[in-house]
Amino acid sequence: MPVHLYGRAAQMDAFSDIAASHELQIVEDAAQAHFAATETGQAVGSFGLGCFSFYATKNLTSGEGGVITVDDPEIEESMRTLRNQGMRQRYQYEVPGYNLRLTDLAASIALPQFGQAKKMLNHRYQNALQLSEGLSEIQGLTTPNIPDPQTHVWHQYTVVLDSSAKINREEFAETLTEAEIGYGFYYPRTVYDYDCYRSHPRVIIDGSPSAEKAASSVISLPVHPHLSTADIEYIVDTTTAVLKV
Repeated sequence: MPVHLYGRAAQMDAFSDIAASHELQIVEDAAQAHFAATETGQAVGSFGLGCFSFYATKNLTSGEGGVITVDDPEIEESMRTLRNQGMRQRYQYEVPGYNLRLTDLAASIALPQFGQAKKMLNHRYQNALQLSEGLSEIQGLTTPNIPDPQTHVWHQYTVVLDSSAKINREEFAETLTEAEIGYGFYYPRTVYDYDCYRSHPRVIIDGSPSAEKAASSVISLPVHPHLSTADIEYIVDTTTAVLKV
């Protein structure tokens, strides 16, 4: 179950090799990665079963809901039945199902955005490029790589604050709040740090130092397409003023 985190395609060659060698199916968490692709140009969501979100914060949105991509007719038919309360025809129940249909109203909000996607994604890319150019020389702050535009759709622009930074992440967040700049910790804790999962029989707690380090040091800055050049400059200037040694 690879995750295309922050809008960047996961290393699908490696995941595909693992799946093939162990006879596993691939389920892609593409909730943040509409229209992203791997370095070879293959679209996310086309390696197995792709799960995309239309939640309000996503690059494409209908407020809630989502879509699943699949190229297996049998799986498609099964999913269409499951989402429709287990019915293929009205009141003909094949299996216990669910009410998971995207409403026509929600679809009417999402569909027109497909025609604007290229413009929106380019704007996000340009914003990320401008942010990285302005923030790249700050000690203790690591900016994300800027790969080919097709491979990263910049759902989030996430930086890392390490121990050599002038102030810690919480202090930086407070400064952003005072400056009326939005931010987010995606994600602030590992799964096994939550009480409801710590004792869950399907959660293995074996130490994940990389995940723990990331959870305590990442912070996401605004990158959405409604930002102006002046907005980006303000984010860069504010961040530089509080972090520059």
